[in-house]
Amino acid sequence: MFKRMLVCWGMLFCTAFFSSAQSPVPYLSADGEYQYVDPVSKQPLFKTKFEKAGFFSEGIAAVRLQKKWGYINTAGRVVIPFRYSEAGPMKGGTAVVIKDNLSFFIDATGSTLNAYTYDMAENFSEGFAAVARNNKWWYVGPGSIESPFMYDKAWPYAEGRAAACVNGTCGFLTNDLKDQTAFIFNGIGSFSEGLAPVKQGSKWGFINKENKTVIPFSYDDAQSFSEELAAVLNGNRWSYIDKTGKKIIETEFIHAAPFSEGLAAVNRDGLWGYMDKDGKLVIPFSFEEADQFEHGLARVYAKGKTFVIDKTGYAYREGEQE
Repeated sequence: MFKRMLVCWGMLFCTAFFSSAQSPVPYLSADGEYQYVDPVSKQPLFKTKFEKAGFFSEGIAAVRLQKKWGYINTAGRVVIPFRYSEAGPMKGGTAVVIKDNLSFFIDATGSTLNAYTYDMAENFSEGFAAVARNNKWWYVGPGSIESPFMYDKAWPYAEGRAAACVNGTCGFLTNDLKDQTAFIFNGIGSFSEGLAPVKQGSKWGFINKENKTVIPFSYDDAQSFSEELAAVLNGNRWSYIDKTGKKIIETEFIHAAPFSEGLAAVNRDGLWGYMDKDGKLVIPFSFEEADQFEHGLARVYAKGKTFVIDKTGYAYREGEQE
């Protein structure tokens, strides 16, 4: 299944960031470091600059100094010391961090949630988290709850279901960790808006939570629904369909991402831009990587640098605007 390119600072930062509309925004300075600015005035809020800087989530942001990650609050004060080799966004009161090549969970005070460490871990979603050791994934829940099943790959819970694959076949777990659907698919995506993209043979379609086919298996690739539309591939061009399978937007793009806040990242000739639901390009093809918009902001990568843009295309970076 095609996955849109995301700006990634290590495996933790391949997930979406979250920010409130009034939170400080990381601004890329000419010296290659990041300083937080007011999202409206664009003026610096505090003097400290960072090697890397994440969006604020639940009042704190992961930042890097001297090759170590820690967390600051919106006043710029350090609230969790710089001691991690990687640090993910706070979500639901927990974050995934890496130290000494081991992944584990911390809370908003920096305390570890338990004594367990993993080779890899996703953050908690709907009360459960996918974790891995020795290339095998499983799920953990509150306290010492663990799923009895092991997988080759496991995705975060979404709408009470978690997508997972083992031995080349894929299916879904329910939200009690004990039951799973038949693993009959050879490709899978997460549930969103009541439907999930799945692959049988060489074609993708969509099923509901009763495992019934809602949109026939007729696509070369497919992504989850977002804002009532799903990106699907026929041949070498992407389009967007509604939940009846009707084609709503036809594009000439080689890659297309889900809609978020009315815009979708699309790719032409190796560069990403953003289009609206009328199929109109509203932010030009300027980026080598592009994330989805959250609270009016998106993280992009161009000319060797990661920075933030708003929905007008304004770039939070010193120098030439995109």
